[in-house]
Amino acid sequence: MRAAFAAVLLLASTTALLAEPDFALMDESQGLWVLSRADGNSCQLTLGDELMDHDARRLDGAGDCRAVDGSIASATAWRIDAPNTLVFLNAAGKVVLKMKYEEESIVFITSGRQPELDLAPAQ
Repeated sequence: MRAAFAAVLLLASTTALLAEPDFALMDESQGLWVLSRADGNSCQLTLGDELMDHDARRLDGAGDCRAVDGSIASATAWRIDAPNTLVFLNAAGKVVLKMKYEEESIVFITSGRQPELDLAPAQ
């Protein structure tokens, strides 16, 4: 009985941890963006609309962003999970970078990591 209860509890907690994609915000976010560090180093990324695995969409330009942040270089896809978290995924579906959306400034940011990054719409 205890083993069955533990299994149900584990399944319930795992399900609660899975974020749902925010397809509406993904639709609004498609296009050309600029990934930047505080030191001014930046590169361009295209958040594409082509569907990929893991409820994600195609990402272009990540390899060109190696100098800005090495972790993004392997990203091939992107997704926005509710509530407002942009995740970049590699080809295997592993999350390589997460950024939170700041609605008032219309940018995605990282926090608590070095270097801190922001992703803003290209002008």
